[in-house]
Amino acid sequence: MSLSKPDHDHVATNGQACMLDSAGKIVWTNDAWRHNGSPLPIPLDVGDNYHTACQGVRTAIADASKLVAALENLLSSNAEHFSLEVCWHPKDASAPTRDNTPGHCLIRAHAITIDGSRRFMICHEDVSEARTATAALYASEERYRQFFEASPDAVFLLSSSPEDTGRILDANTNAAVIHGYTRDELLTMSIADLDVGEDAELVKQRIASLFAKGSIAFTATHRRRDGSQFPVEVTARTVTVGGQPCIISFHRDTSERREFEHAMRENKMRIDLAARASRVGFWHWDLHDNTVIFSPEWKAQIGYAPDEIEDDFEEWRNRVHPDDLERAMLAVNNHISGKADDYVTEFRFRHRDGSYRWIYVRGEVARDATGQPLRFVGCHVDITATKQAEEERELMTQRLNQLQRIEAMGTLAGGIAHDFNNILGIISGNVELALATTEDPSLTESLTEIHKAGLRASSLVRQILSFSREEAPERKTVKLSAIVEEAARLLRSSTPQHIKIDSTIETKGAIAFADPEQLHQALVNLGTNACHAIGDGSGHVNLRLTSGPIPEHLTTAPIVPTDADCAILEISDDGEGMSEELQSRIFEPFFTTKTTGQGTGLGLSVVHGIVAAHGGAIDLESKLGTGTTFRIFLPPSTVGDQAPPPSRAKPSGAGVHLLLVDDEPNLLRVLTRGLQRYDFEITSLTDPKAAVAAIKEAPDRFAVFITDFDMPGLNGIESTRIIREICPDLPILLCSGFMDNKTSTEASEAGVTRLMTKPISVRHLAQTICELHGASSDRHA
Repeated sequence: MSLSKPDHDHVATNGQACMLDSAGKIVWTNDAWRHNGSPLPIPLDVGDNYHTACQGVRTAIADASKLVAALENLLSSNAEHFSLEVCWHPKDASAPTRDNTPGHCLIRAHAITIDGSRRFMICHEDVSEARTATAALYASEERYRQFFEASPDAVFLLSSSPEDTGRILDANTNAAVIHGYTRDELLTMSIADLDVGEDAELVKQRIASLFAKGSIAFTATHRRRDGSQFPVEVTARTVTVGGQPCIISFHRDTSERREFEHAMRENKMRIDLAARASRVGFWHWDLHDNTVIFSPEWKAQIGYAPDEIEDDFEEWRNRVHPDDLERAMLAVNNHISGKADDYVTEFRFRHRDGSYRWIYVRGEVARDATGQPLRFVGCHVDITATKQAEEERELMTQRLNQLQRIEAMGTLAGGIAHDFNNILGIISGNVELALATTEDPSLTESLTEIHKAGLRASSLVRQILSFSREEAPERKTVKLSAIVEEAARLLRSSTPQHIKIDSTIETKGAIAFADPEQLHQALVNLGTNACHAIGDGSGHVNLRLTSGPIPEHLTTAPIVPTDADCAILEISDDGEGMSEELQSRIFEPFFTTKTTGQGTGLGLSVVHGIVAAHGGAIDLESKLGTGTTFRIFLPPSTVGDQAPPPSRAKPSGAGVHLLLVDDEPNLLRVLTRGLQRYDFEITSLTDPKAAVAAIKEAPDRFAVFITDFDMPGLNGIESTRIIREICPDLPILLCSGFMDNKTSTEASEAGVTRLMTKPISVRHLAQTICELHGASSDRHA
């Protein structure tokens, strides 16, 4: 059946539309219906009965019964119109909807009259998508509310309108709990009511910034209902709600975090303070990702600020001294691999200034349940000062050992000097007597050589004693050329023929206020050392006397600068020379390069001591392969330094009665015979107690008392104390082969008038006695 388009276009249609006759049959459809069909799962076209079709789809359409009932009311003229939404499920429909979602159709019906006949306009509108969007909106709002409420932060929805900027439109439960208000109370407030001080004044400014940037983050301080304050971190962004721009703002209470951070800072500060106070640096090495952290004190110990050096294992490796690196890495690897239970080691570590510091390190590896290494942590301590102290202690120990050896030698020397000097005194005294009585040239020559040997032996004893005690030299004005020539002669007589000994006197009139025996000893020691440096080959040694200024670089026993030149005693050789290392140790006691039995290591130490005692300085110039030169600089001699020249007149002892005491009979006999040649009257005794008794018996009998120091029963100082009580003005001469400063002071305090060192020349003894007797006579005149 066909039907032309009705003339009643005023009937509004929306979507698919059709017209029914009074029996419910379709008599017309619009273009939308013809092209798309009905949205209902019912295939209908012109001529089909709409009412009958609806009755047949009750199982597909949930509200089919309502639709049929409404349609029957309309067809029976019981109703003029109806509007009904029906729903169907695609699984029960012959024409499923998109995405297999339930379909929704809005059916509107109106009764109309066309040419006097009652007709019914039916409109179908598919509202499935609208219903889905609405459901999604409801679901979204529900999710929003759940998220809103579930947030651990305080969440506010704020107004951004100019008239009520910052007014709280919504707030979650946590916002109420955190601030101590109810949600309803918050909805009557502005966010500025919760801000403190400056933060309340910045609300509008921050909102303006928010709309300019889209989002902002800042910190603020909020106030609770009870007035207490707490810090918050705020993040906010713009949103649109109901078509209106709003602000959603998240406020996180950072009180606990700040307290934790404060506690962490305090803890870190205490740890850093303890590390600085204890000078302990810390390091942490993550073995999994090979990252390292060095503490500020670790870096400070090698001269760096925390940000001036990388946290890198290679930084550590590159700073370990090359000579220590292999040992240090072995200790690290052994502990990481489990071969060593402990990691404790020391090594040198490069400082920022380029120097190396000694570092003590200990650490421990943390392992997982399977024993695999996870991290390596430990401490780092600068022990340079401790190492230096240990080195200084070791050096002091060595020096103490040397001093103990020197002291032992001094004790030994003191023990043997008495007997040895007595023997030398006997030899020298008898030689002097023999020389005085013989006219045989051959015998005179032999006796002279014996006398020289005795002098050399005496010099050797004096050398040992000079080294083993601090004793001021017995100075007098000496002519240095004579000392140089005598030393050269002595060296020639004791040196192999393949070594040539020369002397060069450039300053013939040079004098010095010095101990001639000690200067002679110094030259002989240096000359002997030069001969040893030449060895078995041919060579040349030269003793030279000159003058000149002292070099500026000398610091050993520096001479007080004057305008006058120093006297210079120079000993040079063309031997093998010395290395710089050897030169740095050449004056150390007991240090020697000679083989056992060839040297004691005392010679140059004695020279150094003699020069220092004379206020002079010694210089060394040597190079391997070119020989060595020693130069002794003696301070210029002045008129005040000069002692009167010794008298060369033969001493006369006529009328002088001497009391001579010595426990060595042979020496006593030699001295007695020798002094008698100078016309002295001698009373000789071997017992000091008998000597004291003799003076007590006749206090005025003796002009001079001469006694040995070391005697059994009563030594020379003890005898002096007793005699001084009897004869306060009697000249007393004390003789000894060993007399240190302490003993010399004690002797002077006891009343000894003069000290003499054995072995003693009879002539020197006679001259000294005459001086003492003359001084005593002058006092009594």
